[in-house]
Formats: sequence, C-alpha cells, structure tokens
Amino acid sequence: MPHYAYLHSDVPCPHCNATVTDTIMFQWGFSCGFGIRNEYVYHLHDQLYWKTCQDGTIPAWVYFENDGQKAGTNLGDPSIHHLITRDTFQFERNDPTERKRCPTCGIPIAGVAIEIKNNTILKVWVYTSEELDQTVDYYIVEENGKIRPMREWDDHFMPVMKDC
Repeated sequence: MPHYAYLHSDVPCPHCNATVTDTIMFQWGFSCGFGIRNEYVYHLHDQLYWKTCQDGTIPAWVYFENDGQKAGTNLGDPSIHHLITRDTFQFERNDPTERKRCPTCGIPIAGVAIEIKNNTILKVWVYTSEELDQTVDYYIVEENGKIRPMREWDDHFMPVMKDC
C-alpha cells in the first residue's frame, strides 16, 4: 500500500460552498503508512513532521526500516521551501466523467490541492482542471508566484534506510 499523510480540514466546493471532503490524503512529509493515525494527522497551519535520524540528518525520499520492521517514510524533501501537492488518492480520475462530484450541487471536482511553504500547511482548496495538470502530483512555487510542475518527483525512487 502507498504511504500518505493526512490533513483534516473542511474543503468547500467553489460553486456552492458545501464541504467536498474533510480529510485530505497527500504525499509530503513523514508518513507512518496507509492508515490514519491521530498523532500524525495535520490541520491547516501545522508544521510538517519529518523523521530525523539519530545523527540529526533528515533523509529525503526514503523508506525506513528498524529491526527488520517497516518504520514509515519521508515523502519528499524538507529542503523544498514552497510547493503544491495534490490528493491523488481520493480525486485521481483520468476520465473526467468519473470524477467525484460535490455532494450538494453536483459539479465535478477536478481535485484537491495543498500548498506548503517552509514546511507549514498554508491552504487546501478544490482546484479546476485548468489550474493544475491532472498528470502531475507536485509543483514548485517559484518566487514570482508561478508554479513549475515537477514530473520527475512522481513515482520518485525511494531506497530503504535501515536503523536510522
């Protein structure tokens, strides 16, 4: 199973303001696995948690193993200061006719995005298919505000680090 971090926040429909979802699944920061564990659930404006090794280093893009047991993963790189990532689990639909719809007004939802700056969750929103490319999971936000897709981060190689 893939690893995810979880954010609890009511995400409003841009059309009618009804809540589209209140749990967002994303892949950035430390994740203990697929299931939700309360101690690792984020809220807006929380700092992301990254697993730090005994020597003080924070490895990027790595699975952890301790004493032969899976011990979570650092998804992404804590040195990246400003990015956008998407909830690719709940809202990933290649066929627009299969997209989730707002439970109240019925408009199709392209997806939900999370903006992270300086390892703090800034905002979460429903985006349009014109705003973000459905085939890219991560974007760098440049100093001028433009977003740059980081296709090379999708399915990033992740080695296993033992006894960190």
